[in-house]
Parts: sequence; structure tokens; C-alpha cells
Amino acid sequence: MHQRKFLVAIYALRKVKRDQRKLAENSVSLGDVAKTTSNTYEMVHDVQNNQEGLSLRMTAMEYQLADINRELSALVEFLRPNRILKNASLTTSGIINSHDNTVRRRCNAVEVES
Repeated sequence: MHQRKFLVAIYALRKVKRDQRKLAENSVSLGDVAKTTSNTYEMVHDVQNNQEGLSLRMTAMEYQLADINRELSALVEFLRPNRILKNASLTTSGIINSHDNTVRRRCNAVEVES
């Protein structure tokens, strides 16, 4: 009878140890949770730093594009009067040249008839 109670106690102890091992294998320790939390915090911090850096670079690019746009507008305004004058001179010289060509053609026609 004592032997039977002793064997039942041994069996119960083995079962408890087996259950403890299963729990230990499946459980996440507090250290693992702390390490995962720390790694996550570091990654979020790095992402925020990268985002801030990219935001600063994008702002700088926006200012540079605005400067380029202003300079191009100024260049267009600078070139516009020159283009108008150039077009006017081309038009005037075109009229003179076409008049000269007409006179030459008439002279050539008169010479051929003579």
C-alpha cells in the first residue's frame, strides 16, 4: 500500500516536471520580451531619423526648385525683348530682301527681252 502511494507520487511528480518543461519551451521569457521591445524601439528610432533627414532634403530640394524656377522666369523676361527686336529686324530685312529680289527679277526679265 505504501509502495503504491509512493509510485503514484512519483508518477505525479514526473507529470508535473513534464508539464513544466512544456511550459518552459512554449513560454516567452521576460528577457525575450524586453529584448524584442528594445530592438523595436531602436528600429522605430532609426526610421524616424531617416524620415527627418529625408524631409530636410526634400525641403532643400523644394527651395532649389523654386530658385531655378525664379531664374528661368528672369531669363525668359530677359530674352523676350531681344527676341522681339530680333524678329522685328528679321521681318524688316525680309521685306527689303524680297523687294530687292523683285527688282532683280524685273531687271533680269528686261535684259532677257532686249
